[in-house]
Amino acid sequence: MAELSRLRACVVHCMAPADALDAVVVERAVACRVAPDELLLVGVDREADQVLAAAVAWLTPRDEHCVVLDATDGWTGWTIHGADAMQAFARVSMLPLPEQGFVQGHVGHVPARVLTEPGTVHVLVEAMYGGWLRELMLARCPELVEVEAVAS
Repeated sequence: MAELSRLRACVVHCMAPADALDAVVVERAVACRVAPDELLLVGVDREADQVLAAAVAWLTPRDEHCVVLDATDGWTGWTIHGADAMQAFARVSMLPLPEQGFVQGHVGHVPARVLTEPGTVHVLVEAMYGGWLRELMLARCPELVEVEAVAS
């Protein structure tokens, strides 16, 4: 059995030269490299202003022309949690998932960013696909029980 809940996360989009992005460190945010000159910082249960300020403080001294944007409103996500999380995810995507890490690709035929940790899969999609993805996951994964998100 696995649980499905809305992902409570912020997304900060960073654009800078690769060497500047390679070294980005923001506490309690996962650095997700989406292109050589683009990085998403995903803060699960974090406020965007905290992640944004930390990213600006880190990148600006390394590249004065960097771009750092709060992109949270453009994304929505879902968390699958439980012993069957990986199996449930496999019903909506063929992406191979690491036990812990980041991948990007199609989930339910839409572009997605996926973060994993043991027993948990976080799926981020553009906001316009959020409701559709929820319905797809519930339809294809009968073992999912929808629960309300709880702050960590």
